[in-house]
Amino acid sequence: MAGVGSQLYYTTPTEIYKMNLDNGESLNVYSPDCTDGYLYGLGIQDDMLAYVVKATPNSDATETVLKTNINIKHTHSWKEISRTEATCMNDGKIIQKCEECGMERTEIIPSTKDISGCKLSLSQSNYEYDGTEKQPEITLKDGDVTVPAQNYTVRYTNSDGIGTASASVTGTNGYKGTVEESYVISHTQHKWDEGTVTVKPTCLNKGERQYACVYSKVCQEIKKEEISPTGSIADCTLTLSQSSYEYDGNSKSPTVTLKDGEQVIPADNYTMRYIDNNLPGDAFVELTGKNGLTGTIRGEFKIVHTQHKWSEGRRVKEPTCMQEGKFEYHCLLNDICRETKTEPIPATKDISGCRLVLSQTSVIYNGKAQRPGVSLYDGTQKIPVSAYRINYENNTNVGTAKIDLEGIGDYTGNVTGSFTIRKAGTAISAAGSYTKTYGSGAFSLGATAASGGKLSYKSSDTKVAAVSSDGRVTLKGPGRATITITAAATASYNGATKRVTITVKPKKTAGLKVKKGKKRMTVSWKRDKKATGYQLTYAQNKKFKKGRKNITISKNKTTKKTVKKLKAKKTYYVKVRAYKSVGKTKLYGAYSGVKKVKTR
Repeated sequence: MAGVGSQLYYTTPTEIYKMNLDNGESLNVYSPDCTDGYLYGLGIQDDMLAYVVKATPNSDATETVLKTNINIKHTHSWKEISRTEATCMNDGKIIQKCEECGMERTEIIPSTKDISGCKLSLSQSNYEYDGTEKQPEITLKDGDVTVPAQNYTVRYTNSDGIGTASASVTGTNGYKGTVEESYVISHTQHKWDEGTVTVKPTCLNKGERQYACVYSKVCQEIKKEEISPTGSIADCTLTLSQSSYEYDGNSKSPTVTLKDGEQVIPADNYTMRYIDNNLPGDAFVELTGKNGLTGTIRGEFKIVHTQHKWSEGRRVKEPTCMQEGKFEYHCLLNDICRETKTEPIPATKDISGCRLVLSQTSVIYNGKAQRPGVSLYDGTQKIPVSAYRINYENNTNVGTAKIDLEGIGDYTGNVTGSFTIRKAGTAISAAGSYTKTYGSGAFSLGATAASGGKLSYKSSDTKVAAVSSDGRVTLKGPGRATITITAAATASYNGATKRVTITVKPKKTAGLKVKKGKKRMTVSWKRDKKATGYQLTYAQNKKFKKGRKNITISKNKTTKKTVKKLKAKKTYYVKVRAYKSVGKTKLYGAYSGVKKVKTR
């Protein structure tokens, strides 16, 4: 093999080839005479391609170097031999060949990314209009290659009307160009609405119904249908020869005319009967169709009785304060007359029978005169406040207060009512709790009652805190007690209670002593007979932050404790306090003074 630049020359047993290392293409460039053997070697001599032919591969015969007519350093003279144009999705290429050495090379033409030359196909090219938008699916191809949808946008034109619509595709995301395809939306089938009666049919004459295409946006077509005559005389006009008669003891029978528009219906097409036409009052004539006609129509006329003889009358509605009553009279000639008349009875304007409504029927004592809102009703009608005067009695103190409403002006009578004034609640002013140390002096609760009622006191545990009748508390021992304060009821106030919690802590522990030992110390203190037990606290600094430990002694008779497993030759600080157990809670007293000890 021999190489020059990007050209590699190599042999087969009988041919010499050139490979373009840029694109991997091989080209037969020389066919030497190999009748005496085969090509064994290849090289460059005097800028010419040279080769050796041997009879056998291992032959020791003298090698004769032969030259080709190929100058590997010559300047190529390229000539285009073929061209494939680039398209939207596919690269094109140009193939050139050297006219001197026969070498070929290929140049790639990048794809255009221009969809203008692509084929746009629609999923459907014809639609029937139905009032909805028509947008066929699209396929865009460059030859056999489908252009991905993300590389273009689609816009539809006239897709909601009739006629020619179009889908226009425009390149995006690096693609350019536009391609458009049209499709047809036809309107060949109407969809009619329910129709509107434009001419109403009558007994003998046809009517008309008109329908409109529901696609009124694109279609204004209408169609008309005849409506058959009803055949019913109920659709005709009935006229009576007379509409009113004076009663004379005889039946009244006005003549009739039945018309359908201007056309008179012959009398042989209906039957006729009179109703209630022999007495005063409302009378009727009724026609019923026959001979192919149907339906019924009725005309009304009156028979009047103008000379009445009225009865004495009776009360049919009693008058009230605001409402009129009513007298009713009837004609005594009731065999021929059914007439009645009424006269009003004036309202009484007497409030005595009215209903009194209070805004409150029960109020709470406040030391002032109380006046709940007042409303007075005659049935559902409210009486104006200008019609009465309101008087209150016993409306300040606890008990039953009275209200009297007295009619004034045009109104008379009285209405009475009552409401209740209830005792008011009271509040006890006192602190809710106290925390004291046993041994402290007595103190007063300082309680007061807003009502002025007498206060009484009771302790839940007199061994902890005793209380006197005037609210003075004496501490009896550590623990917790509840003082119940009771305010007695008065004429205007209810009684009340309040609970005050008294917490008494043990007194400060006294007599603390500490004796050092080897890695230990013995602590003693003075007994507190009122306490439940003690808490011993020690640490390695006076602020009790370093190595702090707590030891609980649960018996108050124990007044000495040896603390072991301490560090040798270290200083410890010790203090003790008493505690009192109250349920699951411990009430701690004040610590004793602090003692310092250094272990051996």
